Amino acid sequence: MRALKGAILGMLTLAGDVQAQEPRPAPGYFVDIVMATTTAQQLALSCPSLSFDIVAASRATEPVVARLAEDGFDPDQLDTQITGFSELIADKQAAFVAKHGLAENPGADAVCAAGAAEIAASSDVGAYLLSVTP
Repeated sequence: MRALKGAILGMLTLAGDVQAQEPRPAPGYFVDIVMATTTAQQLALSCPSLSFDIVAASRATEPVVARLAEDGFDPDQLDTQITGFSELIADKQAAFVAKHGLAENPGADAVCAAGAAEIAASSDVGAYLLSVTP
């Protein structure tokens, strides 16, 4: 999940310069996309019948970059401009694990079932997953 988070933060550098500012809470829309994409990537890595849809993730990033810039964030400096980001992601991921009953080191069947449920529900996480034949 960290790899995708880094990739998304890297993609966010496409926005223009914004004045330096005091740290403030991470915008919910940013937390939501990072949580959804990183969770989808982790599910795809742990389930042979799921694949991460990088095209969908890339398309979803563009409006987030624009909105961050509109909201006064400098995507090159997010690590110094937002607070509480890790905690918010951890809380959302814990809720996801609880929702699907995924304990520590869940088996592939449980992970695949969670991914399939997210796809079927057309959830934010499911939007970045593809069913594939292993």
